[in-house]
Amino acid sequence: MILAAGMATGGQTPPATAPATAPVTMPAIHVVAKGDLKLDIRGEGFFQARDAFDVRIRLRSYSGPLVISSIAPHMSSAKKGDVLIAFEPVHMKWALESAENELATAVAALQKAEAEAQLAVRTEALSLRIAEDSLKQAEEAVKWWQTVDGPHMLLSADLAVTNARNYVEDQSDELDQLRKMYKAEDLTTATADIVIKRAVRRLENAKISLKMQEERREKTRTSEYKAAEQRVRDAVEQARNALESLKIAQAHAAVTRKAGLAGARIAVEQAQRKVDDLKADAAAMTVTAPFDGTVMYGQIVDGQWQGGDVRALRPGERATAGQVLMRLVKPGHLTFEATVPEHQALWIQPGAKVVIVPGALAPATIEAKCPVLMVVSRGTPGALAFKLEVPLEEADARLLPGMKGSFQMEITRADVLCIPASAVSAGMVTFKRPDGSTEKRRVTLGMSDGKNVEVIAGLVAGDCIVLPESR
Repeated sequence: MILAAGMATGGQTPPATAPATAPVTMPAIHVVAKGDLKLDIRGEGFFQARDAFDVRIRLRSYSGPLVISSIAPHMSSAKKGDVLIAFEPVHMKWALESAENELATAVAALQKAEAEAQLAVRTEALSLRIAEDSLKQAEEAVKWWQTVDGPHMLLSADLAVTNARNYVEDQSDELDQLRKMYKAEDLTTATADIVIKRAVRRLENAKISLKMQEERREKTRTSEYKAAEQRVRDAVEQARNALESLKIAQAHAAVTRKAGLAGARIAVEQAQRKVDDLKADAAAMTVTAPFDGTVMYGQIVDGQWQGGDVRALRPGERATAGQVLMRLVKPGHLTFEATVPEHQALWIQPGAKVVIVPGALAPATIEAKCPVLMVVSRGTPGALAFKLEVPLEEADARLLPGMKGSFQMEITRADVLCIPASAVSAGMVTFKRPDGSTEKRRVTLGMSDGKNVEVIAGLVAGDCIVLPESR
């Protein structure tokens, strides 16, 4: 019996020196049955304005100073349409005029770029046609060289040599005839010498001229003809290269021109957007009340009013864009906000009754129905909070946003299978079989009130489990 008792208390055998009459604690047996689980949820919270209007200057483009020109007093009443806050317009006016000038400049630049693009297209078309015509003419020049100019060049050289040779022959024949004639004629020797000498000189010059023409023909055939032919063919290659180069340059120019036009259009769009944004910003320089309410400077963050220094919110002072400067609230139009511990969050169901006690009006209470519990981030990555936001239909008009309060909710889960929470360890219970032996059995648990816990699966009513020993 001592050994069995030791096993029931954790599996350790009592020391051998223990007296035989030492008291033995028998494990308690619990019979599983259905019952009610009740949870009393309590906590602290604060009152928040419901459907409040936050006065926050959200600017799209304007980055100049926001100098207050007029502002509704703190805790004053405002009617729908009343001016809550207004800012001096001069800096906004300057910014808008500058933006409109930038827009006009951008539009003019776009028009200039479009006109130049059209002119460039026409100019490029003309240049391309001229280059194509030049290539065509160079190709035709090669054909003319092959059929006319080249053969004529060689023929002219041959013809010059032939003419020179004929002239030599003519001068030689003429000299022979003169010698015969002057020999037969009864002329003085002096006259004959003169005529013969002149003919001899002409013949010698003709021979020299013939030799020159023959040498020039050789030069034409061996050098000038090939050079002239190469120039004609080179002209074709130059014209072809010039055409290809022109096409490449025009393609690059077209891309550059297209990018320039796109940039000019984007500049106009950006300038127009800036003007539109500044006009919207100018309209936001005066904020009017969208409904009747009370003006309260600052805002509530985690139940605490922040900002709203009356010394900083007065005419002549500068405000900060994006910051909540004031709130317009409806008296009595409130919600009560509180945070529920995670282990109690799943108990709360929409429609459950919640009793709220305003700290300023205690012991007066407000009864309301619980809405859906909100899951929000605590600010730490992965950390969650369960937020209760209870709308109050008819709150006392004396209650102000930021005031504190407490809440209480009694929630019951009726007729559920439950066991003592202390019987569960690591999701297991000690199940007692009918023969008195025990086994570890895994159970699926539900809600818990801290003392008892709901069993969803693993046990049925009438089962017996072993409870931990208590001394």
